[in-house]
Amino acid sequence: NYILLGPYEGIICLSKKWIRSNIINVWNISMNEYRILPEPPRPRSGVSGGRPSNTRIFCCNYAVGLDPMSNDFKLVMIQTLNDERGVSSINDCLPNVAVYNFSTNSWRHVEEGLFPVGRYLRGKAMNNVYHNGFCHWVAPTETPCDCVAILSFSMSEEVLQEMRGPRVPPITEGIWFKYWTIGIQDDCLSVLHVEESRRSFGLWMMKGGFWTKHLSFELFIERYQPVGFWRNGEFILESYPLGGDRRLVLYDSNYNQIREFGITGVRFSVRFLKESLVTV
Repeated sequence: NYILLGPYEGIICLSKKWIRSNIINVWNISMNEYRILPEPPRPRSGVSGGRPSNTRIFCCNYAVGLDPMSNDFKLVMIQTLNDERGVSSINDCLPNVAVYNFSTNSWRHVEEGLFPVGRYLRGKAMNNVYHNGFCHWVAPTETPCDCVAILSFSMSEEVLQEMRGPRVPPITEGIWFKYWTIGIQDDCLSVLHVEESRRSFGLWMMKGGFWTKHLSFELFIERYQPVGFWRNGEFILESYPLGGDRRLVLYDSNYNQIREFGITGVRFSVRFLKESLVTV
C-alpha cells in the first residue's frame, strides 16, 4: 500500500498509495534507519492571493538537502494541486508546500512567494538534484521550446523560485520525448540536453552565474534520450528505437565509449542511490 519515492540525497520516502493520504515515512538504507514523520500540513484555501476551496492533490514530490545556514537537513514536500477542471488546471493552482526539519521533527507550512508549478511537477518522483543549499527540478517538456526551465527551492530561505536554464535549439517533434536531465558535473549544476538528431547531446554547466556549453558528443548508432548523470563525464542514456525494445547504456564522454547494461524493456525508471549520513 506504499509508493517508493526517491532516493533523495540517499533518503527514500515511502508514501501511502492513496493520493489523499499524508502518511510519509523516510528510510536511510545506508544507515538502516527509519522514521515515521508527523502528518504534514494539508492544502489551505485563500493562500497568497487565493486558492479555490475545492482543490485536490494531483501528485506529490519531495527533495532532501542541507540548510547551510542552520546545518540542519530538511525535506521539502511540494503537492501539485488541481480543481474540478481536472489535469488542465494544475498550471493555475498554487501548490501546497511544506518543509520538514529532521532535527526538530516538525513541519513548517510555506505560504509566501508561491506560484503554480504544474509545468515542472506533473508526476511523482520527478528528477531533482541538490546543490549548494538548493534543490532543483528540470521541467518536463511536452511541446517544443528553446529554453530549459528549472524550478529551485532554497533550503535556507524556504522559498520557491524559477531559474532560466541554458538556451538551446528547439526540437520540433517528438512529444513525450525526454529532452534533458539535470545533475551535478564537476561540482556545478548541469543539464544534459539531446539535440535535434536525437543522436547528439550537449552538456551545459552553470559557472559564475552563467550557463556555458561544456561539451558535445554524438552517437551514430541510434536515437537516445538522457536518463541521468553517473560519474564525471559518464551519462546513462536510454535508446529510443522506432520499433522494438529500448536499451539502457552508459556513455563515457572521456573515452567516447558506450557500455551496454544488457537490459531491455518497453520503458525504464532509473533511480540513483548514494550513501547518506543523514540521521533519520
